[in-house]
Amino acid sequence: QIYITTDEIIFRVWKIIPPTRADAAQHPSQMVCKYSEFIDDDRMRAEITRAMDEREVKFIDRLISGEINYLNRLPRNTLLRIIFN
Repeated sequence: QIYITTDEIIFRVWKIIPPTRADAAQHPSQMVCKYSEFIDDDRMRAEITRAMDEREVKFIDRLISGEINYLNRLPRNTLLRIIFN
């Protein structure tokens, strides 16, 4: 999972473990970095690329630099609620 908040990126990874193993209740591993650190964080970028794809890393780069306007991706009824409330 990737969570992108207003100032940081959180990447969580779950290991798939059989329920019969002793460490089956293991929590996900998590990596957190600020927007300014993400450009130089080779480890996090490599983990996201490995788990997902290079396109996902490029999308995050564009998103945190402000190149992507998410408003035009919202459903029309959600946009109307934002405008009129």
